[in-house]
This record gives sequence, structure tokens and C-alpha cells, in this order.
Amino acid sequence: MPKQVGDALLALSAMHGLGSSTRRLSYATALIRCMGLTRPSRVRHAALRAVSDAREEIASITNGSMPQGMDATLLDELSCVVLAVARPNHDPVVHGNSHPYATFHFDRDCCYARLIFSLAMNEEWHERLTRDGHLEWCISLVDTAQRAHWRWDFGCHLAGIFARIGPSDKVLFSSSAQE
Repeated sequence: MPKQVGDALLALSAMHGLGSSTRRLSYATALIRCMGLTRPSRVRHAALRAVSDAREEIASITNGSMPQGMDATLLDELSCVVLAVARPNHDPVVHGNSHPYATFHFDRDCCYARLIFSLAMNEEWHERLTRDGHLEWCISLVDTAQRAHWRWDFGCHLAGIFARIGPSDKVLFSSSAQE
């Protein structure tokens, strides 16, 4: 069954959006469910790719332009599961590994960086990303990706994310102070 779900998610990611206005809520909810910690990594990665492929549409969602049936709670949940997919080793029960940076998965991490790069343009998403720890995770990816011999496009997305962080964001200062 996970193989079919993964294949369906890959097909849906080709839509590059959240589908018709009548199906957006059920599509977003299904994507969140597919990124759950108990799902196989193939399904979680396929769901992340689908979200990343819909990034422009998701980035345009604000409290003032919320599609029917969606609310800030759903977007908060989406933010949290996206981070859980991006840093799977933070759950040693599921992944059997307690080292937080043990695995660099290029395809997953590129989807994640493209998604966060787009979301960071939206002020409401920017606040959500900062609150949920995405920016700290992006900072940690720099070192991890360098050791994994990253490609330039991945580095450009990370640089773009950091460029969108304003000087009022505490994450940059708190991370630098810890080093």
C-alpha cells in the first residue's frame, strides 16, 4: 500500500498546486497525514515533494486570503510536519538514530530548501517558520550539506532563505551566539 500512496503523491505533485478550490482542504489534509512520523520515508518524501511543488500557492495563503475550509491551525500543522520530514533523525524511535545530522538526503533537502525559500517571502509564513524552528534547521543544514558536497542550487536556496531573514529575527543571533 505505501508504494501506491507514494506513486499517487508523485503524480499529484505534478499539479504544482493544491488542486481545485473544492478539493484544497482535503488535499492539504491528506498531505499532512502522509507526512506523519508513522508513514514510510518514501511516502513522507513524496508528500514533501508535493508540498514543495505547490509552494507558490501555499506561500500566497495569508489570514486574509485563506481558502474556504483552511485556517491558520492547518497551516501551523503543515509547518510542523514539513519540519519533521526534513529532520527525520530527531525522532530516534522511528528512525533508530539519535544523531540529528547523520543523514543528508539531497532530494528531500532540496525540496525542503525550495519550499522554505518560497514560504519565507510571506510575512505570516516567515513568522511561522521562525517560531517552528525551520530557520535553525536551515542553519544546521549548511554544515551538513557542505560535508555532503552540496550542489550550488541547494546552497543558493539556503542563501536566499538567510537573505530573507531580517535583522529583527532572533534565530540568527541566538544561533551565532551559541557557536
